[in-house]
Amino acid sequence: KAWLNHDEAFGKLPCSTLEALKGHTEGLFALSGGLNGQVAHELLAQGPDEARARASCLQSLFAPGHFHLELQSNAHPDRRRGNTFFKELSRDLKIPLCATADCH
Repeated sequence: KAWLNHDEAFGKLPCSTLEALKGHTEGLFALSGGLNGQVAHELLAQGPDEARARASCLQSLFAPGHFHLELQSNAHPDRRRGNTFFKELSRDLKIPLCATADCH
């Protein structure tokens, strides 16, 4: 488990940046991070165009099929919006989906 540009994780968990990952992702799989990830953050803070750009950027770092968008089901008020957008984004950008549970 590692975080990408996640302020709360620095000093606590393994972290990386987009720049550090470039050229070093062979064999790695990555998940979008649900509502805490960069794609959902862009969706909620900036809108769907910025979220789509972020997802495309992340997808380009990994081998085909190695970056997945996370779908989660819980009572968070933004979850439905995020899941609906991620399903649409998956179809449009051919990014696989992955069902996960935020249980920590």
